[in-house]
Amino acid sequence: MGITCGGNISLSVDLRSQISDIRDQGARPLCMICAASDVHEAFHATGFALSAEYLTYYCQKHDCVNDFLAGFGVNTVSSVLTSNGQPSETFHPYVKKELTSAVRPPVLGSEPVFFGKLVDDTLDIVSLIECLDNTGVVLIGMKVTKDFLDVTSSDFIVSDTKGFFGLHAMVVIGYGDYNNKRVFLVRNSWGIDWGYQGHAWVSDDYLTKHCMMMARVESI
Repeated sequence: MGITCGGNISLSVDLRSQISDIRDQGARPLCMICAASDVHEAFHATGFALSAEYLTYYCQKHDCVNDFLAGFGVNTVSSVLTSNGQPSETFHPYVKKELTSAVRPPVLGSEPVFFGKLVDDTLDIVSLIECLDNTGVVLIGMKVTKDFLDVTSSDFIVSDTKGFFGLHAMVVIGYGDYNNKRVFLVRNSWGIDWGYQGHAWVSDDYLTKHCMMMARVESI
């Protein structure tokens, strides 16, 4: 398939190995939480997933809300990563059931906790490539089109032919060239059955047109 062996795509950077198993957020609208957990894991090179459920719970506490249905902004997520951090996913597993509120975590005890902060930048393709070249994965927030619902082409390129679907957060983990045009490798949180094992490519034009923000992790 195109993403794994190149196909019509010439790979320049591929950072899939920096993040553990692909996430599946299920029916819960927590793409920002899942994407932030992925970039945080990659930053610390833990080799294991960090708890999205834990992050969601403390984002709710931070915003003084009883549910996550309104979503969380980058500033909230960054504040929680700075103050509360994240333990491992195995310590406080993600719940795929259609809950509207996060599950309260157990007492930490001696469980290691990882801290960081999200730095939110205006989209800049040059800066994005620079981050990827320096082995840093990047969180993006996009206005995705309905093309994302059916990514089945042999090279798993997301087209741009359908209308607006919704706001969505993902992780950019690489880039390459497709027919002499730059494309970016994105990691989704819709499970391994989406795209190619949870990944797909978006064009430079698609990203520039639809991406609203990007963020990277830094030390506190």
